[in-house]
Formats: sequence, structure tokens, C-alpha cells
Amino acid sequence: MEEIPGEPEHSATEWEIIKELVYQWETDQPEDLDAWLTDHCPSVSLRQEVERLVRASATAGDFMQGGAAQEHFGVAASHPVHIGRYRVIEELGAGGLGVVYAAYDHALERKVAIKVLADKVAAASDRSKRLRWDAKAASAAKHPNIVVIYDIGNDAGSDYIVMECVEGLPLGKLIPPGGLPAQTVLKYALQIADALEAAHQSGIIHRDLKPNNIMIANNGVVKLLDFGLAKHDDPSAEHTSLPSTIEGHFAGTVAYVSPEQAEGKPVDNRGDIFSFGCILFEMLTGEQAFHGHNAFSVLANIINRQAPSLLRVVPQLDQRFEAIVQRCLLKQPGERFATIGEVKAQLAELVETRESPSKFSYRTRKLLVRWGIAACAAAFLAMGVMQVALWRARPKASQFDQLRVTADAGLSTYPAVSRDGRLIAFASDRAGNGNLDLWLRHWELDDARPLTSNAADEYSPAFNPAGSELVYRSEQDGGGLYRISTLGGEGRLLAPGGRDGRFSADGHWIAYWKGEIGASLHRGCAKIYIIPANGGQPEDFLPGFDVSAYPVWSATGDKV
Repeated sequence: MEEIPGEPEHSATEWEIIKELVYQWETDQPEDLDAWLTDHCPSVSLRQEVERLVRASATAGDFMQGGAAQEHFGVAASHPVHIGRYRVIEELGAGGLGVVYAAYDHALERKVAIKVLADKVAAASDRSKRLRWDAKAASAAKHPNIVVIYDIGNDAGSDYIVMECVEGLPLGKLIPPGGLPAQTVLKYALQIADALEAAHQSGIIHRDLKPNNIMIANNGVVKLLDFGLAKHDDPSAEHTSLPSTIEGHFAGTVAYVSPEQAEGKPVDNRGDIFSFGCILFEMLTGEQAFHGHNAFSVLANIINRQAPSLLRVVPQLDQRFEAIVQRCLLKQPGERFATIGEVKAQLAELVETRESPSKFSYRTRKLLVRWGIAACAAAFLAMGVMQVALWRARPKASQFDQLRVTADAGLSTYPAVSRDGRLIAFASDRAGNGNLDLWLRHWELDDARPLTSNAADEYSPAFNPAGSELVYRSEQDGGGLYRISTLGGEGRLLAPGGRDGRFSADGHWIAYWKGEIGASLHRGCAKIYIIPANGGQPEDFLPGFDVSAYPVWSATGDKV
């Protein structure tokens, strides 16, 4: 592997452990760094490297934007205006190889996602090969549940790949404490298995299967991402173009690797089946199958210890889940399912329709339905006219179902619903701090999660058309209009003094007003403004008006 100039020399396994420890430090934020390093770092050299990175990060501000992350993990501090022919809209996330942006392709008039290697990382030819391999591997396994690759290129020395932009959330963000409902798990698991089956049939082994590499689109479709650690399963295939970190070295995310992968042994499709079992366990329980105080202890537990019993963690589960997960997580590859197709077939046996629960298996019910249709076809035809008449005569039932969004005793107000109806945002004092914060709930999950936690009141949320961001009013620092991702993070001030922001139909503009509540009808006390959704200079809306407030867009987005 080609070394990046100036970087300390560590093996691929050590760098993976260093990365996991730095991320864990960011989560823990310990007051006593020295004690934390002593407890978590397995060797002096690794401790020195982790300490160097976290101290650099602590002096740089936000970890994902500061000097340490930019210097060592390839995270850019600000995004470019264009990458190739694509206009960058915003940063979606960052990781060990670089940054992912949302962008717009003017030539084909569509939104895309672009993964870009940071300049310093791109200088290492091994990392560049890995990015290109990601694109080739994903393109080879064409399937509705695998992200579509559109383009690959180089801009000013930085390699990038262009892919479909999935509007949704990573699976890891959707798993609540206690796990997902069993039928939701099955809906996602069957799609993940479909994607893996297509990849394996194309000779591609993923090797980095984890919740954050699985996107759940807003319409419930699963998209498998990031084939950067994938390898070809055909021993006769040409491997000269593969990155050296992929062939013959440890690769993958610690908590989801198979025992053979953890030991640096050859990995085939059954390694992905082990990782799939880890994900299935986590979806059902809300907990990782293998824990540890640090990366080394997690790997040791994967190699030497059995995962906890599913039924002990979630006693009400169908016991057939236990058998499937246990067989996926067996230590010896030869004892696991031979193919992911076998796993998928057993999961299909657990599928039950919500409308008509049955004790029969999914496959049996399909056969019964076919026989029933054949036996009753003549009767249905004979009764057709009568059925239509009766249907037309009966009173129409309500088309609405009720869903209780909140159940706490505090104040919950200012609701907003995303365009696709899957996300609900509202302001609530349920945190018990005496102020309103923003909360977000996915309609399939049992409870909401907080988006903000400032001491000032935050309320009046509104979704953008894609459901990926919110604008809202915050009273911090004198009050203003803020913008925040539905994935979380820090809110960004768009307009000091702004209130009641609303996106245009295309999501490119935000209308809002400034003024004092209760004084909005007095001449000169309230005014509407229009501002680009990404921020910029606001424009007066009809400057000749004596007073204007509470803007609402038309459905076409050309009128306010």
C-alpha cells in the first residue's frame, strides 16, 4: 500500500481501530481525556495516534469540519461550487475516504449524489483505485435495491463518482432502542437480501455491510451503498486493478465483520451472510450483536463468543427469527447458510399481512390463494353484477386512519408533515427543560427523536419538498429563521429576525416574514421576504405594501 506522505505508519487493521476510537471519542466526549485513552487504547503507538487526532480535533471546533478530520480522514471544511459539470448543493456526509455531496446535473436535469476523494487522500493511488472499484462493483450488480452509478471522473486532481441521490435516511438512523417492528424488519431485510443476492450472482462480495451503508428511501425502498471494500468472488478474475487494501488485508467496519474477515482470512459470500445476521439482530433488538470496550475486544468477541439469544432480548419474537439469526452468525463459514437466497426464503416464511394474519407460512398462503382463485372463478363471475350493485349502494367508509403522534403530558404544537407523509415534525417541551425544541417522528416508528436542544424556544417547522430539511424559528441570539437537516446536526441561521419560513414547490426559495407577533397589522411593522433556500441576500416581497406577513406558496410555486 502506498503511504500518504507525512502520515505515521500503521497497518490497515490499526488504522481501522484508530478510526473507530476517534469516532467513539467524538460520541463519548470524556472530561478526562488521559483516563479515557488509558481505558480504550490497546497500545502506546495507537494511543499516541488517537491522542494526536482528538487533540487536533478539539482545537478545531466541530469534528466533521475541523482540522483533524480534514487532515487525516479526508473531510473538507467547505464544499466547492462545481465538481465537473455538476453544481454542488450541499454536503451530505463525510467519512474515511472523503465527502459526499448532493449536486444537480444540468445536462440531464436531475439531482445526484457525488462521492469525492479529498485532495490529500486522492494522492494515494490505492485510495483512488478503491473509489473507482466502488463504482465498478455497484455498476456490475444492477438491481433496484443497489444504488445506481451514473458517472465517474476527476476534477482538479480529485476522483469522484456520481450516483443516484437517495432521499431518505440510513438504516442506522431508523433503528430505535428496542428495535423495529418485526414486519418492518422483514420488509427491509428481504430487500437487503435481494440486493446481496444480485451482487453475489454477479460475483461481487460486499465485505462492508452495515446499517449506515443501507439507505431507506422515503418510499420504503432499500438501497445498498458503498462497494468500496467489495471484491470479486471469481478466483480466475483479473485482480491487478484492485486496491491493495482490498486484497489480502483487513477491511470492513469492526462490529459487523465476520470472524474470518476479522482474522484476515479469505472471505466469500458467507462473510456477507454473517454481516447480514448482525444487521438483522440489530434491527430486531436495537442493539449490536457484538459489544466491547474497544475495537480489539469487539473483534475478539466476534471470533470467540456467541451473540446473545434473540429471544432473551426480545421474548415476544417469533422463535423462527432466532434460528435464522443464529445460523447466520455461526463462526465457521461452512455451517452458515450457503447462499443469501436460502436466508431470504426462510425470512419469506415469516411474512404476514397486517390485514389478514394467518398461521400459515407465506409460501403456503400463496398456494392457497392460487387454488382458491381457480376454484371460485366461476362463482365470482356469476355474482359480479350483484356485487357491483351492492358496493355502489353501501355508504362510503372514511378514507382516514388515526395515528397518535404524541403521548406525553407536556405541550406539543406547531405540527408539520413532509410531502410524502412519512415524517412529522413538531415543537414540544417534552424534554422537561422548560422550553420548546423541535422533534421528528417517522410514521413507522413508535416515538419521535429530538432535532434541537437549545435553551431558547424553537418552533414553527416547515419541510422542504424532499423532506430532507426543515426551516424553523428559533429565539436564540435575538431570534431568526434557521435551517436544519432531518438527519440532525446544528441549525444554520438563514435570516435574522425571520419567522414562519415556507419552501417553494421546487425547494429553491423560502418565503418568510419579519416583525413582532401581535403588531403585524400595524403599518410598517411586518414585511415578507424571499430568500434562496441555500441562503443569500433576501429580497423584499412587493416593497409597496404597508404591511405583509405569514406567506404561503401556491402549489405551482410561482405565486405567494
